[in-house]
Amino acid sequence: MKIAVFTIISKNYLHFARTLMGSIKKTQPTWDRRVLLTDETENLFDPQKESFKVTQISELSLPDFYHKFP
Repeated sequence: MKIAVFTIISKNYLHFARTLMGSIKKTQPTWDRRVLLTDETENLFDPQKESFKVTQISELSLPDFYHKFP
């Protein structure tokens, strides 16, 4: 059984995710580390260079994702 850990953040909390995932990497190096980003990177960082898998919420198949609320 593979173990995974994830967190959900907006880009302004990236530093917290890096700290969390860095600690997990040190203590549990075999665990799969993932971060769900609720907004866009806006070229402020490169998700490919992180030590964990970054998924942007826009990559998910969510129904009515772009629905605007009144």
